[in-house]
Amino acid sequence: MIRVSALLFFTFAGAEANALSCKPPNLAQNFNQYQEIDKSYQLFVGKVEMEDPTPKYIEGRARHAKGIAHGRFIEERSLTQVLSVNITVKSICAGSWCGKFPSQNQNNDWVIFLEKTSKGDLLTIGPCHQTHGQHITKDQINVLQKCLRQGKCSDGDIKLLQMQ
Repeated sequence: MIRVSALLFFTFAGAEANALSCKPPNLAQNFNQYQEIDKSYQLFVGKVEMEDPTPKYIEGRARHAKGIAHGRFIEERSLTQVLSVNITVKSICAGSWCGKFPSQNQNNDWVIFLEKTSKGDLLTIGPCHQTHGQHITKDQINVLQKCLRQGKCSDGDIKLLQMQ
């Protein structure tokens, strides 16, 4: 299990932002950010099937919907057996830019960071989609397992995962 303290913070220079600029996600950088957060997370690889319809956008409010994650948890040296986990998906916004709920037509497995809460597993998606939505390969899983064993991803791991 990895520990994490805050999801995403967005700072805008003025009262209005003309566009949200997001850098490409890097799983090793995300891993390190989550390690610094005072919350408990697990890495999960698989697909998310939404059970609830996408909630309506209301400015300034996070949206929540129920879903099921189908796949495996990533452990230090292996993957768990395939399982289905009930989750809550939370979409947060920065201005009018909001995290997209997972699509029903995902064909590939994706890596997600699931927060362990007293109410169950939570997937929080920010407007830049840094916490989910990146297709994952076996090589990337191997790097993340190494990061789990070390407690942190190295600069080399970050570079490796930028190239993929």
